[in-house]
Amino acid sequence: MPLNIGLIDYLNTMPFHYDLAERLQDADVHFERGVPSQLNRALINGEIDLAPISAIEAARHADDVYILPGLSIASLGAVKTVLLFSWMADITDLDAQSIALTDHSATSIALLKA
Repeated sequence: MPLNIGLIDYLNTMPFHYDLAERLQDADVHFERGVPSQLNRALINGEIDLAPISAIEAARHADDVYILPGLSIASLGAVKTVLLFSWMADITDLDAQSIALTDHSATSIALLKA
């Protein structure tokens, strides 16, 4: 039975995908591509064996996942890849308003709700 590895299907992760595929070309592995929220679900549900998982899901399932030391997609400063735009000058004017959100990023949604 192959090892099922989840890969984030974003351009900035392609160098990692290529290197991993090269290193494992003779191994019995299957790569499953998806956005972070899909990989979170698949890993938690046992559909894949290994995958990057979002920070919020790692915290929610701390007893069920193992974080590999020294390996992450991280930043020491502002990333600005997920932004909230509004015509309203004061963010408090958004209280009780509907906001459209992507379903790709569990951590970004959790931070927005905080």
